Amino acid sequence: MKIFWTVLVLLFVAQPLQAEAPSRAMVLVFDQMRAEYIDRYDMTNFKRARAMGMEFENGIVGHLESNTIVSHPVISSGKLPKNLPWGTHVMKDTKGLLGEKDLYYKPFDLTPEQWLSLHQKTSGDTSLLARIKQKNPGPTFTVAQKKYAAFNYGGPYSDTIICLDSALTEGPWKGHHRPGGKNVPSYLREPEGNRFYVGATDDWGSGQEVYPFHGNSFVTGNDPDRQGGDIWVGDVVEKIMEREKD
Repeated sequence: MKIFWTVLVLLFVAQPLQAEAPSRAMVLVFDQMRAEYIDRYDMTNFKRARAMGMEFENGIVGHLESNTIVSHPVISSGKLPKNLPWGTHVMKDTKGLLGEKDLYYKPFDLTPEQWLSLHQKTSGDTSLLARIKQKNPGPTFTVAQKKYAAFNYGGPYSDTIICLDSALTEGPWKGHHRPGGKNVPSYLREPEGNRFYVGATDDWGSGQEVYPFHGNSFVTGNDPDRQGGDIWVGDVVEKIMEREKD
């Protein structure tokens, strides 16, 4: 009996204390990322994030094209492409959600308002963010360099969507991208000395490519004070977490 109680005590002590409910949730999506890169290239920050969160080793979306404008709403809605407004670079509006029925559209050319309207009509309150906000009504933020990526991942339930606007054509920041999107906080758009305004003029020899680089929007660039690319995204997220205490 004494041995039995000792075993019970050891089992009780070995159980982890009940963790507090998380106050923040962060979902990371990386273009052209493969899960094995984290270990292959010893990406320490990724390893830390992976250890803190959830990982599905055998998870796969399994749709025809690995296409950003399709993949992002798949992740944020949990729906397969056949249940979304589009599944590839061209969509046939069979239900007339954008106007006359059976007209064809290129999803990349739609406006943010059209993107959000389509997601609202097809995913509604079943999206990832909508379900999170049912439990925790705190503010939600979506950040990406590309406008279509930010809006189609964030969807209609993201309170703030932040991306890079087209190059400014006049004023003191002519030739720069500035933060744009939906409900962008003033501390990201205040022009004076703003780190989040990045150069937009150099295409780095990619002008003839399908996806030409637009200055420092997709690459880090040579300005150490206003780096672009993934560093820009990371810095925006860090600034948000610093300023948005709730």
